[in-house]
Amino acid sequence: MSSFNVYTYQFAPILDSIGQYSSLFPENDVSVESVMKDKQQTFQSLFDDDSSFTFTVGEETYNHQILLNKGGFIVLRIANNKKIRHEENFVVKDIEDQPSCVVVIDNRKDCQSIAIQEKRTAFSSTDQVARIMKKAFNSVLWRKFLVVDILHRLEEKTFWKLIKRYPDGIKAVRFGISYPNLPRVSDNVRDLFNDLSREFGANSKYEIDAIDGHVLNLDDESEYLKGLVSASCGSGQGIKILPAGSKARWVPIGADSHVAVDIPEILFAPAEGRLFDDRFERIAKIMNRFK
Repeated sequence: MSSFNVYTYQFAPILDSIGQYSSLFPENDVSVESVMKDKQQTFQSLFDDDSSFTFTVGEETYNHQILLNKGGFIVLRIANNKKIRHEENFVVKDIEDQPSCVVVIDNRKDCQSIAIQEKRTAFSSTDQVARIMKKAFNSVLWRKFLVVDILHRLEEKTFWKLIKRYPDGIKAVRFGISYPNLPRVSDNVRDLFNDLSREFGANSKYEIDAIDGHVLNLDDESEYLKGLVSASCGSGQGIKILPAGSKARWVPIGADSHVAVDIPEILFAPAEGRLFDDRFERIAKIMNRFK
């Protein structure tokens, strides 16, 4: 088994670019609606057989190999660029090394999850891989008037555990809200916040503050509160709380809230010679829990 950290990737339109293009080429049908409607197909095209996409950041390119591209799943290996010190016949020299880790991208309709293998011999952290992917994707997606963000998927239960650590109560909670593009996230947010995000082309934050001299009533049965927690954690935008007390500081739900999953390494072995290749079905079953 290998441990994977789970991320959510979400798209947003580049409003100023769409506006400029529409002014210059009014005969072409380019709008926020059309760009967002085709967002996942645009993303999928990066991995088509005829695509020339590379994970290039600045002047550095990270080699990758597609292991599986089927039914909205892209499974690949991405390699780091390193050097290792090697000694032979009493001569010490640095030689090129490209250790890799596995990435599972679930680009099925309205899923938009990425699982990145935790492999310290290849990359210092899964966050490093996420940053490389984000920069490489955005270096191409801008041509389609899109930008993508890749953030940790967070455990909702961590929020409820955190507020229980403060028996004197909570003075304020700040929720991060992503630009609406993924139903499992945006469906948990009232229309007002979705409309504001669309209007300004922005992520947003929603903060609730207790009345002076009081603390918040954070009822775990409140559908509104559960929706905000789900939207923030599902998008990876995160939540911060301000405990009661004159010396209190904002406390984020921390790294211990990151969602992780174990995946058998056999699923990433070459399929040649197998009588029955069930990798797609097995990977889909694992990733279905993050829909």
